[in-house]
Amino acid sequence: MSTVGHDRYRHVELRWLAVLAWWLLSTEVDLSGWTLKVPGRNSPAHLPLARSGLLTAAQVRAVETVDPAGNPAPLSWQGRQPRLPGANWAVLDELLGEGRLRIIPDLADPRRSIRPRDDDDYRFPWLTNLGLNSAAIDSHDYQRFLADADLVLTELIDNVHRWSRARSALAVVSTTRGSTTRGSWNRLHVIVADAGAGIPAALRDDIAALSAVHEASQHPGPLASLTDADLVEHLMRYAFGDRHVPKHNGQGLNVAQVRAGQWVGAIDVVTVDVAGTPLRKSSHGVNPAVFEGDDAIELPEARGTLIHLTLQATSRRDDAARYEQLELPGSGLALALPSL
Repeated sequence: MSTVGHDRYRHVELRWLAVLAWWLLSTEVDLSGWTLKVPGRNSPAHLPLARSGLLTAAQVRAVETVDPAGNPAPLSWQGRQPRLPGANWAVLDELLGEGRLRIIPDLADPRRSIRPRDDDDYRFPWLTNLGLNSAAIDSHDYQRFLADADLVLTELIDNVHRWSRARSALAVVSTTRGSTTRGSWNRLHVIVADAGAGIPAALRDDIAALSAVHEASQHPGPLASLTDADLVEHLMRYAFGDRHVPKHNGQGLNVAQVRAGQWVGAIDVVTVDVAGTPLRKSSHGVNPAVFEGDDAIELPEARGTLIHLTLQATSRRDDAARYEQLELPGSGLALALPSL
């Protein structure tokens, strides 16, 4: 029996918990007999597990979830009413205290694809009810923030149905609240994970889309010159939605990267290359000179793509930029694996 975990809780950056959630959702490893041991529901350490999608992924994959006493502790969304518009979101706000939590556990279902809408309407009107407004953001910026959040969420969900050919996928939207006593601001966290083809494989299968990536680049080169990691970064950096690319609008990752930077947030893209090896590209700010990256993450038999995005609902961008460096994750999490 082996375990993966942290022995104490502190301020959690969701990135690595979201990566674990994506792996749990997508891996082709046989998960029979696996148990996810989590802190009690009333523990602060339980919150990031819900926000990261880890509890959702465990239930989708039928991995038993238990509390410290060994009692079943599944995340339950069945029978939740009302479901929210724009792909049938379940509401699980009670798990986050003052925060908000919305999930789509079956995002790969064709019924969860984004429907056409009038240009003046939000696809996700419930974004206005997440409590993201505060004294730290002025009214004009708040309306722009909501519009950007709606656009990003639309693009990322649309990408699952346009690109991934996924057998399963999930989406999680959550909020964290700033301290009113310090005049802080609220934050929106978006996680979209799928068990599909992976971005490089999907892109290389579509010659027109692959050519558009290079045409959109400021320094196009031979198609064969880009590694799979380079292709992912190009999708994040450059928009080519006006190039009439069949099937794919090609804007999703660029829209998400730009909007995250404008709201002093970050975007992490974790996907598999054509050989099935996970890789990561992460951006802080709008089109930074250098993206963070990992070219060989050890996650056995992972598939598909994870997008993790944070937007900070504030007009105080200088303050937010100073705050934006978060601590490494710690969650009180232990994943119990059967003996091999």
